Amino acid sequence: MKWAQCKVFERVSNIYTFSKDPLLQKNIRKHIFIPWNQKEAHDLMFRLKEVIENKGSSLVPFMEKDLRAGHLKDQVYQEIRAQIENGVETHLVMSNYDSIHILRIDGIFKPDEIKQRQNQCLEDFQNSTHKYNVWFEVGDLFVYKANHARDTGDIRQALEDLIVSQQTQNLFVTAHTIALGKKEGETYNQYPRWLEMKRNLTYDYFIRNCELQDNVYQQSWEVLSKRTQHFLIVAEQARHKAFMYRDLEKTELLKESLENYISAVINELNEVYIRPLIKAFVNYPCLREAWDEMQSGLIHPKVQVIINDILESDSDQLKSLETFLEYLDTAKSLLFSLKSRFVKKIGKEEYLLLENFLCRQESLVESFTCRALDSKLRSLISIKDWMKNLVAAPSTLSNSELKELNLKLTHLLTIMCSISYEDNIFFKIVEEKTAKGVIKRSFEEEVKALTKDIPIKISA
Repeated sequence: MKWAQCKVFERVSNIYTFSKDPLLQKNIRKHIFIPWNQKEAHDLMFRLKEVIENKGSSLVPFMEKDLRAGHLKDQVYQEIRAQIENGVETHLVMSNYDSIHILRIDGIFKPDEIKQRQNQCLEDFQNSTHKYNVWFEVGDLFVYKANHARDTGDIRQALEDLIVSQQTQNLFVTAHTIALGKKEGETYNQYPRWLEMKRNLTYDYFIRNCELQDNVYQQSWEVLSKRTQHFLIVAEQARHKAFMYRDLEKTELLKESLENYISAVINELNEVYIRPLIKAFVNYPCLREAWDEMQSGLIHPKVQVIINDILESDSDQLKSLETFLEYLDTAKSLLFSLKSRFVKKIGKEEYLLLENFLCRQESLVESFTCRALDSKLRSLISIKDWMKNLVAAPSTLSNSELKELNLKLTHLLTIMCSISYEDNIFFKIVEEKTAKGVIKRSFEEEVKALTKDIPIKISA
């Protein structure tokens, strides 16, 4: 595929939203690609990011590499507008062959619709002699690929893979983070945009990404959401940096690593267990009606509060491990009651879809317990509470106690982030997400694969 011109491209959307259920539907979504040239638009991505941060969004014209106006058919324009209005995540992919950025398109407009919003346009576009026919409003930015390896072929191949491969996750989703504060005790933050998360693709970030992808998670890495990947990378950065420090500085870095690891767990659990159910409530009114009708007869009132809090808020996630465990304790009963409302109903096709979907969600809950994931979450909560109590009063610890604390936490983090199938919770979460087993080869199998894949000639 040629990447020298702006274009509309189609990508199969096969989101993991419904955890491999019959509700899962493959859709063809339209997205935009725009190339850009450093000489024509210096530091374009940095300046776009600055406008989005300061103004909330920015306007980008449909343009060619040399800033000339691109052409978009009216039919395609209307299809993209309808797609955005229906809440479909629509991407603007931009590349200068040294990096790939993905921007979230929040709107598509004709020139007369943006006359009062010139302050959201970069000077390059405002002062251009070209008359642009179509403008995109972008509200968030994600750095998909940076050319740390200095190989333009690598960037071009990444572009090809991005377009050809199915989209298996939404990129622009709210993230939750945990912070073990000294005074607050414990706080949870919500970040609706990547820009608010201050994600920075440094060389160290790139190295940790490669290490996790190639040496720890391997085939499982791309299954994890981008938010989870980010938190795991930052956790590894802090953990490795802690090796160079001691005493309280080391403790702070280890705490940062633990916070990001737990944030990764929270976000991935929501991805598999919570968001699919909330999306089903939103997309299928009959499911919401069934929920409204059955609330008065619920045996466990806690789950009613948990579900209603999510439905009545802008979020589609639970923010803490404790709340998630509360949901799991009563989820099987909830899902069974909901499913019974659709059993043997033949009035609409969606009744069968929902019955099958709820069956699958019910089996996920059962599997969660069978795999002892609940036990692992309780262990994580114990570590979190232990750490929270210690950082609340660091001055009360002697040097020897602080050293012992750092040794214990370093050891625990090393186990949690290891390649061990039994100790690293993400391997089992990936199995739940994909309904497939995670392949972990033994040392002997790795050695056999090494000599098989890379044969070495030994001279006589």
